[in-house]
Amino acid sequence: SLEIVRYNLRRFSEIEYHPGWIPVSFRDLPERQYRFVHIDVDHHDPTKDSLDYFYPRLVAGGILISDDYNWPGARKAVEEFCAERGMQFTVSAYQQAIVRKAV
Repeated sequence: SLEIVRYNLRRFSEIEYHPGWIPVSFRDLPERQYRFVHIDVDHHDPTKDSLDYFYPRLVAGGILISDDYNWPGARKAVEEFCAERGMQFTVSAYQQAIVRKAV
């Protein structure tokens, strides 16, 4: 639940929570740029929607991590997204896809 997540992350005061379905919940987000985005949604469509939303808003040199690259849907979304843009990404030892926006 959101309450448990808030409790577990209570030491990090800069976190903002925007519960809801992706991409519908993105509609209410204020327009801003991001230095770091961590996506943890497992499945293809919400991963792809998250990449489509956040990547253009990353600052130059910003990092976007898809936590579940080992899940088939998330893997396919990352690979499609990067292939469509001719971009490279790396995979961490923990099976997270790491996308860095060019400087």
